[in-house]
Amino acid sequence: MKYKDVGRKIKDYRQKSEMTQQELADKIGVTWEMVSRYERGLSSPFSRIDRISEVFNIPSHQLLQKDNNASEYKFYEVPLFTSLPESKMFLPSETKLFYSAPKWIHEIGVTVFAVESKLIKNSTIDIRDNGIVYVSSKVISDKGIYLNIENGSFRFTDRSDGAVGQVLAQEIRYI
Repeated sequence: MKYKDVGRKIKDYRQKSEMTQQELADKIGVTWEMVSRYERGLSSPFSRIDRISEVFNIPSHQLLQKDNNASEYKFYEVPLFTSLPESKMFLPSETKLFYSAPKWIHEIGVTVFAVESKLIKNSTIDIRDNGIVYVSSKVISDKGIYLNIENGSFRFTDRSDGAVGQVLAQEIRYI
């Protein structure tokens, strides 16, 4: 893969994360000028690719894989929450982390966010604590599981009233 293609992806992820070149540079241990060179395809980012992907919370292959149609490169990412936002609003501006979501998540036509499942305290629904839960910011069905905030903690419920959203899926990590 060409430096320019990888650089374009680095720039896309950086901008999507609302990060400056200086902020990214500080996190990966280079100058902002070097980040600029990576993004323009003038220098090889390969020696830092693991660190860059770690900063964006994505697997390194996402930066390295070749796109079939680079002009239509799209992100299938959702905001990732590793803690309850202070505002209790699940907006992209409330987090710097994003999680790669399956394409079907974006095709349902509602705003979706992800929550680390280890943050959800629940005894009525079986949930693994080593993955994430995709949540629609709107209730999209009368039946289902809903995410509520009670006493500063995430909880599942079968009631949609007062819910912050409807649970769409859980993704479990086996490693």
